[in-house]
Amino acid sequence: KKKAGRGLLIFAGVLAVLLVFTFVSGYFNIFYAWGSKQKLEDVSIDAQLLENGDLRITETWVLNMQNRGRPYTNGYKSFSSGGYNGIEDLSVYDHDSKVEYTLLTDMGNPEVGNYPSNSCYIVDKGYEFELGWFFAPIDKGVRTFTFSYTMTNIASVYSDTGELYVGFIGRYFAFPIENLSITL
Repeated sequence: KKKAGRGLLIFAGVLAVLLVFTFVSGYFNIFYAWGSKQKLEDVSIDAQLLENGDLRITETWVLNMQNRGRPYTNGYKSFSSGGYNGIEDLSVYDHDSKVEYTLLTDMGNPEVGNYPSNSCYIVDKGYEFELGWFFAPIDKGVRTFTFSYTMTNIASVYSDTGELYVGFIGRYFAFPIENLSITL
């Protein structure tokens, strides 16, 4: 029975990924029309479901930033807070500077304050979680970041089935994506 339950869990995960991908492929073309000054040339997401129902996710972003009249200093991703307990174990690696970022604790509001470059954070806003990172100011260019995190208690495993509901991109994601690959 455990193998059958695991198989159903994997099937549910694959189905969720396909549904998210279908949604994403049509949805994000809207943002190109809005004249976005940044875009993700490539997004690679690798998600591993753990025995305890947590989901360990590693994402690599190739972010192309065009001159917008002020420097870029951060990247972030938001998640609505339903369907899991939280986000933990954030790590961020900057491929261009070859630096592993330092996790900030007791962040408060990441929109207010001056935070050090090469640092990252997780904030629980009550209605959503935000994870992000601060880098040295850049006016334009292409940067590559890999970040990993764990969504806790996101999967339910029963004796005869399993459930996994996850939106890898998110409904209000603000960057257009040229290439996306997701592995579950």
